[in-house]
Amino acid sequence: MKKIYIIDGNSYIHRAYHALKPLTTRDGFPTHAIYGFTKMLLKILEDKPDYIVVVFDAAKKTFRNEIFPEYKANRPPMDDSLVVQIPFIKKIVEALNIPIIEKEDVEADDVIATLVENLKKENDAEIIIISGDKDLMTLLADNVKMWDTMRDVIYTEKDIKEKFGVPKKYLIDYFALVGDKIDNIPGVKGIGPKAASELINQFGSIEDIYNSIDKISKERIKKALIENKNNAFLSKELIKLKFDLNLNISKNTFRLKNPDLEKLYEIFKQLEFDSLLEKFGIADDKGIEYNEIKEFPNGENITFYLEKYNDGFNNLIYAGFSDNGIDVFLTQDKSFFEKLDGKDIICYNLKENLKSINLKYKNFDDILLISYLLEPERKNNLESLSYFYLDKKLMALEEYKEKKNVKLDFSGLKEKDKKKFIAERAVAIFNIYKKVKDELKKYNKLEKIYNSIDKPLIFVLKKMEEAGILIDTNFLKDLNIKISEEINKLIEKIYETSGFKFNINSPKQLREILFDKLSLPVIKKTKTGPSTDNEVLVELASIHPLPKLILEYREKIKLKSTYIDPLIDIVDKKTKRIYPTFHQTVTATGRLSCSNPNVQNIPIKGEQGALIRKAFIAPTGYKIVAADYSQIELRIFAHYSQDKSLIEAFKNNIDIHKLTASKIYGVDIDKVDDFMRREGKTVNFSIIYGISPYGLSKALKITREKAKIFIENYFKEYPGVKDFIEKTIDEVKKSGFVENFFGRKRIIKGIDSRSHNEREFAKRAAINTIIQGTAADIIKIAMLKIDNLLEDYNAKMIMQIHDELIFEVS
Repeated sequence: MKKIYIIDGNSYIHRAYHALKPLTTRDGFPTHAIYGFTKMLLKILEDKPDYIVVVFDAAKKTFRNEIFPEYKANRPPMDDSLVVQIPFIKKIVEALNIPIIEKEDVEADDVIATLVENLKKENDAEIIIISGDKDLMTLLADNVKMWDTMRDVIYTEKDIKEKFGVPKKYLIDYFALVGDKIDNIPGVKGIGPKAASELINQFGSIEDIYNSIDKISKERIKKALIENKNNAFLSKELIKLKFDLNLNISKNTFRLKNPDLEKLYEIFKQLEFDSLLEKFGIADDKGIEYNEIKEFPNGENITFYLEKYNDGFNNLIYAGFSDNGIDVFLTQDKSFFEKLDGKDIICYNLKENLKSINLKYKNFDDILLISYLLEPERKNNLESLSYFYLDKKLMALEEYKEKKNVKLDFSGLKEKDKKKFIAERAVAIFNIYKKVKDELKKYNKLEKIYNSIDKPLIFVLKKMEEAGILIDTNFLKDLNIKISEEINKLIEKIYETSGFKFNINSPKQLREILFDKLSLPVIKKTKTGPSTDNEVLVELASIHPLPKLILEYREKIKLKSTYIDPLIDIVDKKTKRIYPTFHQTVTATGRLSCSNPNVQNIPIKGEQGALIRKAFIAPTGYKIVAADYSQIELRIFAHYSQDKSLIEAFKNNIDIHKLTASKIYGVDIDKVDDFMRREGKTVNFSIIYGISPYGLSKALKITREKAKIFIENYFKEYPGVKDFIEKTIDEVKKSGFVENFFGRKRIIKGIDSRSHNEREFAKRAAINTIIQGTAADIIKIAMLKIDNLLEDYNAKMIMQIHDELIFEVS
């Protein structure tokens, strides 16, 4: 059976725009609606339709506005940042060779209805409407389905009764009674979904309902219908779709065609969609140009790229200028790099390569660090940088895997192909370096950060990673047994308390037990049904013992699966140590991050934190020593805000959390108890990160009104803080970026968006980057200075946890 896909274009433009976080090009052009829409289209194309068409609205005003001028009057004007994206969306649809239909005076829904009416008569065709618009469900039939790709749900005619409680033939009547606030369709005021479905199932259509008005027993319902009769029939008229438009288009026009790769390349390149360029394989097919691989000579510039694979292939690459262009030289002699004297090494991700070679001198440049400094939120892998700076596609491992059916370890490939793979990368590094280095020179502060902080820190992090952290494996194994036993006991108790055996980890099954079987009240709902998150369970625990048991079970499972099991698995069997990797180029603020395992994520407080931290031990004759900066982010906040109260508090060693508690509660500082201090601490750190009254109410478990008063009192007592935040936001609106104390930059997107969520996110990101980013660089500087001092002591720096450094000291 042939598949005909009809895409509701406008629906997916808006959904993509509001569903994705703001995304822009380097010069600030918004692209998230374009990217989301394109990804949706590509997902549909993977389903291999035989025919496909995209339908867009042609204009805001249609015949419905003539019937009812207030139709869709409630809708706010389209965000400017969305308006500018729509032309690119249409260009991409055209480049994919998918036909577009737009028709004046009607909506896309009417065009889709007409298409469905004409095409559903074909016996060998299945029509799939791609939309999340409920109004289009009126079109569903035996061979017509609707696919909501955002939720990945397919609706058929049979689903209408279950979803709305009425047969398909009365769906328009149902929508007319209920109305639609988004489209400003009035409906019958006072009649909701339940009453509408009851009326329709009892009497039939709107016409039938009004013909039977005297038979309606509920006076409230009868009164609502009588008072809103005109609105009921008007709403039905507005909801009805047109099926008789003159489109003058044959089905063959929609036949799926091959995309225009040249056009796609130009668009994706302009929008910086590197992953889509890679997906289509449409970067420059010539790849990186270089002369043949030669014997290893002496050179003035060294670019090396190292790869290790399971088959033992391990090469260091040199790329340099010669009379004829760029030459590539190959060596497997690791000691070559250890003997270098005065040569400039240009590389990508030096720290990872240092795990394979012992390079001690620091005469190098790392394009990963430079690229990250220039654009911390950019995708800074080598492939993306090659697309962006060189307009070239690098040979990919996945390409080999797909075309030659070999593993990622290169086994089975010819030697020249192996060499070509890493040689291309060496030359790419060399060429990218020339571009990013020139760009870095434009920013004196960034260049200083690069040379005085980020570059030298590589060697400190390498020492930390090589030192590792000793783990008490026996303690962990005993703890694992104990926790496993406690989990099993909890499972049995949960089954006993609920009266059923079920999959405790399944939200769907847990919902059935809590709300269907036990009839507990629904606290909040999600798209898939009543929520069973921890916040809900805490509230339900006061009225039934089962939610409390579920919370205990989740806590034990998290302890085991997130901390105990991974630590046991990753401990080196010989040394009994774990060797985390610290990353300089992941976070947008400049903070270090950590993986494999993430020791920065080990809980600090509570029973879980105490148990896990007990497993981190020192060797015999050594101790674990921790040193941190006291309230560093609040001190930085005081510096930037120049608030007199904050500055005086730190100068006089006043407990800043007690002080804040006294100010928000309006009591003397000596009257502040431990509970009030904890709330003061939460408010202090929440203000830094731009929390809303709603967020603070959740954090403190208080009403939104009380949270609002707390925030108002805070700004009243610390006026410098509010002034600093407002001044920062104004500056971001003008410049588009923020800098921390040392000059580390971050582009802030969405600060002028009409979307409240986008604006608030941008404001939080701006303040957070300044405060957290400054704190992050201060701790990095401390690491560099301490590393020099440690050479005179029998001590190792083994961990960095944001504002805390951990040492192994004899």
